[in-house]
Amino acid sequence: MRRCHRALPVLVLGLSLAAAGRARAQGAVYVKPALARIEIPLGRTTEGPWRWNDPATRDLQVEYRWVAALAGDTAHAIGFMLYKHTGAEPHQGPFHELLHAGQANLVAVTGHRERVVRGVRLTVFGADSLLVVELRDPAVIAAVFAGRPRQATLETLSPYQPFRRRTVPVQYDGF
Repeated sequence: MRRCHRALPVLVLGLSLAAAGRARAQGAVYVKPALARIEIPLGRTTEGPWRWNDPATRDLQVEYRWVAALAGDTAHAIGFMLYKHTGAEPHQGPFHELLHAGQANLVAVTGHRERVVRGVRLTVFGADSLLVVELRDPAVIAAVFAGRPRQATLETLSPYQPFRRRTVPVQYDGF
């Protein structure tokens, strides 16, 4: 009996870690006064070669889109996109080169009008099977999350995953 009691906490912890892993695989948004971190599922691991400017992708079409949309008086979209430019040569390489080929932006949306918010510095990188977007400007974080949206809509599209939209809670800490 004593042996079972010792194993039980490990089993419960194992279940908790598995549940946390499943939740993280769906994506997440964390907000603190000096850091907003968005984790968007890639549909595969960052390891191994990635391809972009695929001949099967039409010119001027989005090939990769990993974006978090936030509702508010002024809605915002934050994330990464890669368009295939006209005549672009196919490329293959590690995930960080794919990120270098595309663009990460914060976009403000009012009605049907979208505009890139200039001067915003985003850090974008891969972690396991997630794209991580970090914003570290307290003034921009305060403006984007002023209405304290309760959820974010994650939109993903890549040659490795068809378009998918999912909603995740926005988690606030000290904000």
